[in-house]
Amino acid sequence: MFYGLIGEHLGHSFSRVVHGMMSSDPYDLVELAPGELEGFLRARDFCGVNVTIPYKQAVIPFLDRLDESAERTGAVNTIVRRGSELWGYNTDYYGFVKMAKHFGVDFTGARTVVLGAGGAAKAVAAAARALGASEVLNAVRRPSGPGQLSIFDDATFDGCNVLINATPVGMYPHWNEAPVNLPALFPRMNLTAVLDCIYNPIRTPLVLEACSEGGVLPSVSSLRSSLPLRSACGPLPFTWPRAAMDTEGSTPPSELSQITAVGGLYMLVGQAVKARELFTGEKLPADTVERLYDKLLRSKRNIVLCGMPSSGKSTLGQELARATGRRFEDSDSVVELQAGMSIPQIFEREGEHGFRARETAALESLAPEQGLVIATGGGMPLRPENIRLMHHNGIICLLQRDLELLQPGGGRPLSGNRSDLERLYNSRKAAYLAAADVIIDNNGSVEDALAQLLALC
Repeated sequence: MFYGLIGEHLGHSFSRVVHGMMSSDPYDLVELAPGELEGFLRARDFCGVNVTIPYKQAVIPFLDRLDESAERTGAVNTIVRRGSELWGYNTDYYGFVKMAKHFGVDFTGARTVVLGAGGAAKAVAAAARALGASEVLNAVRRPSGPGQLSIFDDATFDGCNVLINATPVGMYPHWNEAPVNLPALFPRMNLTAVLDCIYNPIRTPLVLEACSEGGVLPSVSSLRSSLPLRSACGPLPFTWPRAAMDTEGSTPPSELSQITAVGGLYMLVGQAVKARELFTGEKLPADTVERLYDKLLRSKRNIVLCGMPSSGKSTLGQELARATGRRFEDSDSVVELQAGMSIPQIFEREGEHGFRARETAALESLAPEQGLVIATGGGMPLRPENIRLMHHNGIICLLQRDLELLQPGGGRPLSGNRSDLERLYNSRKAAYLAAADVIIDNNGSVEDALAQLLALC
């Protein structure tokens, strides 16, 4: 074995993908039960390994030397074999600092609350102090040391400026869980940023809850400065439900209180790049983290197509899937498969309310998956819970097609004729615009619209 990752459960890991982007050297995922850890480390049958939950502290007694980064944080996430010795490092610290700086999170004078007290929590707490936090506290289930407060005591979060999740709560496969009830705590806080060390899903419930309180998703809003597909007035607020807006946006962002809400994908890449440098002793180019982050984000996020019936979602979705090698899913087809009947039959037997519930259930089955092209039913953005599900791993692309180009019929219960189609168009337009991260002009050729979507992949 050359390089790899050790941990107890690794089904969520992107580490092999990230390291594979940097080198063709073998990189293995090695799941170890607690009783197997000592034997693995004493065998020393590797050049270097990364370490994840729950062994970032457990590995320390078996190491010969600790780097200053590991000494400072009290945790190890990278082990390098140097001759007959095992050296321990902490690159989580480096990755977190890179993430905070990349997204412009200001820790100066910030009261910072870190959820958890394990290896990742120690690294981010040390980083927060180094970045200028005035106070760093750990919110845990069972406080047992200085600086630790109860996660169940709401007063723990009074005046919190920066909230960091360093627990595994919210990580795939338990992707729909949150470590705290942020909406209930929000009035006690003065939040400027919510950072989650979890990267799978790309946006955890905690990140999405922060957005619902007026936050901004940098990985989405940054698209708007690079693609002429959305607002010309810069990043838009990202909340559920958002006020209706036209294609030029609504309230200027400078007039809104915004919370930077970030998942841990950038941190993952940052720590992996640093680990690779430690493995090989070779310095990588300065733009490596940014380049790999962009590549990984584009490959992992779902492209979710929404819009009116006959706006081209299925056609463009299938073309995009073919062009990129992604899997295509149609939410209406998933609804029919799960229900064992057609959509007109569902409307006849259960009404529109029953169909909408089945639509959400279908989306719940797709939301934790990554790298898909998903064509949604025309009414999918009408429910805030659907928008939330689409945003765990996806970017929502509105296929904008002029009314006169839309076609009624096609077995669609709500748009069987021109009059119904026009009514539907007018009633949904504001909801579509509010939900969309990117607007795709589909009034021209398929090739033109496809080129716009390919820019996101």
